[in-house]
Amino acid sequence: MISFLAAPQRPTHVYEGFAARRELFTAGRLRAAAVIHLAAHAVAAPRTGRGAGLMLSRFDAAGRPVNGLLSLSDVEALDLSADLVVLAACRSAGLPEPAADPGAPAEGSRSLAEAFLAAGARRAVGTLWKVDDAATGELMVRFHAALWRRRLPPAAALRETQRQAAADGMPASAWAAFVLLGDWQGETP
Repeated sequence: MISFLAAPQRPTHVYEGFAARRELFTAGRLRAAAVIHLAAHAVAAPRTGRGAGLMLSRFDAAGRPVNGLLSLSDVEALDLSADLVVLAACRSAGLPEPAADPGAPAEGSRSLAEAFLAAGARRAVGTLWKVDDAATGELMVRFHAALWRRRLPPAAALRETQRQAAADGMPASAWAAFVLLGDWQGETP
């Protein structure tokens, strides 16, 4: 799922299933989005970084195969002005998995979250390790409620969400993976 809020009126657009396409990014459709939330599968690659990215829809509405990988290089080439990108995906703020060959070159040491920052986003929320889908969904509902209902800045919203999850007995493996990169002192988007 891809959802984003476009500036300045901030209408919400949600793209799910076949509509959650790589072309939304590569064609510049999200350039003016203030907040981008991606709930997708992150594809980790060995240290080379080749093949790493976010897996979006791999089929069009007619069932024909399409390129669904939004690669690290695709992300880095974007021209974004987003205040916040939320990557509800495994290892989206972590480094690529180690190569099977320890002597392999250490290219591609940038995480997906860092790639979105390089593309122009002010802040990015991502995960350091694999996370559970159900727990992530619950955590994201709480995070967005803190952002939009309580009007907390992203760093405070994430911190409050994690504190509440811990207080409610959610295992640390479910909430501690989430980190904020970029302008942590910024205001609410």
